[in-house]
Amino acid sequence: MRAAERAFVAALAYMALSGLLLLVQVVLAGLLILGFALAARPFCSGNSCPGPLALDSAAFAFLSAATALSQYYLAALFQHSHRSRALTLSTVLASLFISIFVFAPLAARSRFEAYWLAWLPLAAAFLLGALPAVFQKEADNPWKDSGADIFRF
Repeated sequence: MRAAERAFVAALAYMALSGLLLLVQVVLAGLLILGFALAARPFCSGNSCPGPLALDSAAFAFLSAATALSQYYLAALFQHSHRSRALTLSTVLASLFISIFVFAPLAARSRFEAYWLAWLPLAAAFLLGALPAVFQKEADNPWKDSGADIFRF
């Protein structure tokens, strides 16, 4: 396999793993909403229960934090494996656009009035997590001493 083909396969693996992590995070955010609603029920009286907007806000906050953290480690691992900023940056941006394409219909089912803007926090978290990993020094990479090269084909 030539270098360009290996880089393409690695980029596809990054996108697949990133999408899988986003799916797991969305499921966990849904469980977070359910857990908060069930935990708050015994303490509710009248209209004092957290409403759907509060629960959706908590889920989006969790999703943003988890996305930033997972993208940092995923991009740092990709950067450690390939050491090409251009390849890592293009892979991260392609993965971001695919994730937004998948996430936007899921966000449309939320209770926010402006659901079409719900992808913005996800995109910001994605970039806030991945870009520092792309532009950090190799000495600062959390994977520098590990033997983890899952993106090397």
